Amino acid sequence: MKKSYIYSALLVAGMGFATSCSDDFMTLDPIGAVSESTLATEDGIDLLLAGAYTALYAQEGHNWDMGYRSLSGWVFGDVIGGDANKGSTAADQPDASNLEQWLFLDNNPYLAGKWTACYEAVKRANSVLKVAELLDPSKAVTYQAQARFIKGVQMFEAIKVFGAHVPYVTLEDFLANTDPQVSNVDENGNLIFVWDKVAEDFKFAADNLPDSWDGENKGRVTKWAAKAMLAKLYLYWSSPYNGKNGAGANHWSDAYNLLKEIIASGKTSDGKKAGLEPSYYKIFTPEGDWTSENVFDVQYQIKDNTAWQVCTINGSHAPAPQFISGAWGFYQPSYQYTNSFITDANGLPAADYLTHEVLCKMNADGTAAVSDLDTYVDPRLDMTAGRFEVPYYDWGTPHGNEVGTYIRAVDNAGLFFNKKYNPMASEAGAINDCPLASDKNLHVIRYAEVLLMAAECAIHEGDYNTALGYINQIRSRAANSAWWIKNDENPHTGIANGQVVAKNTAANYRISSSTSAAGVL
Repeated sequence: MKKSYIYSALLVAGMGFATSCSDDFMTLDPIGAVSESTLATEDGIDLLLAGAYTALYAQEGHNWDMGYRSLSGWVFGDVIGGDANKGSTAADQPDASNLEQWLFLDNNPYLAGKWTACYEAVKRANSVLKVAELLDPSKAVTYQAQARFIKGVQMFEAIKVFGAHVPYVTLEDFLANTDPQVSNVDENGNLIFVWDKVAEDFKFAADNLPDSWDGENKGRVTKWAAKAMLAKLYLYWSSPYNGKNGAGANHWSDAYNLLKEIIASGKTSDGKKAGLEPSYYKIFTPEGDWTSENVFDVQYQIKDNTAWQVCTINGSHAPAPQFISGAWGFYQPSYQYTNSFITDANGLPAADYLTHEVLCKMNADGTAAVSDLDTYVDPRLDMTAGRFEVPYYDWGTPHGNEVGTYIRAVDNAGLFFNKKYNPMASEAGAINDCPLASDKNLHVIRYAEVLLMAAECAIHEGDYNTALGYINQIRSRAANSAWWIKNDENPHTGIANGQVVAKNTAANYRISSSTSAAGVL
């Protein structure tokens, strides 16, 4: 499958601008520069905009990038938050180990790299906005909306990692100096919080982007992606943070209204009605790039000699487990996270999951890993995390007596390995020199997240039944046994909503919707 809209204008994005100021034939543009007048056409600004889109990829562009610039947030979200361990050995990537231990050093390249990625995107977006001012306003507005969306996304990333008092570089700042020094304090020394400025970028995008795109333009951002991002920003902004970070504003109803709009009328970039993809498994395969679930995706494509660049998708998405062509084994799901998939006899989240035995541990003599396949679990566990004796895509079934093949250092990172975004064996086999590469999209906001954010807003309003309805849509999809992982070698019986629905499942899957808000919330 090919992506129709390919973000490949890094060269244009890196070029300087030279402004023509007279008819003097001795005034020449520098070699390697492109004049603004040359770019001030729909074709020209489209190339410049493509360079801004590549900033959503946010990778350094070589095979050693660890993905700390990525929108996936695997380091700054999952690892720091405790859902995942850094993985590999303790000494490997010590800068990530420091972050994992909440040791934030000012010379940490992960922090510097994330900062650079955010503000490189802002610079590219401002470059588009600058040239757009030379176009007819009726034609310029869609380009401006896309640029402001990209700017908003990466400013939101900066807020999440560094706080809402990060500098906001306006177009006016950029026009004065392409690398402006913007203060984050006012004349009285008070911090300037940028929530409202980022919200205005998303609002402008939502007001001026189309519902969807067709033809070779599919993959560009839409008004629905902008509304989803704005709703998410509102939820972060509304959280109290104990009065810090300029947050605590009441934007719950603003977020809820946006989310209800998406649920009622939202579309994907290619025009599908937004909704849950019936197969949870499909979402994270190459066939999952253009489903109804994808409210905001970052597109990827392996083309010509880009395999090693796209290889860093395993940094931006999920660094591959060791058994995939000798990868290093970063980003391993934690025991606390995997235990959160444990269910009770009714197929609902188990109240004692934190104190329950872990679902995989070494045997008494330390020679093999033993997976607990009998404890009731939500079937999404085995799509989210790889574990022993459960088939891993088309790579086969990892066996516990070969721990060293799959886990580099058990004592450092545990016995689970990541799965969702890693390449299938059939996909990787088609790539000549980089078997880790994958051109699967990064799903930044799925429809499932829209439902969960709406549920959070409903709970805030005390409307538990509506919240339960949103949550049960997701749980009903999880109960669709057609996608469950099967394993004839070690069969179990799956149960959904109290009914036997699947035999030969890889583990003791049990899941149900709830008829009581108290049972889930």
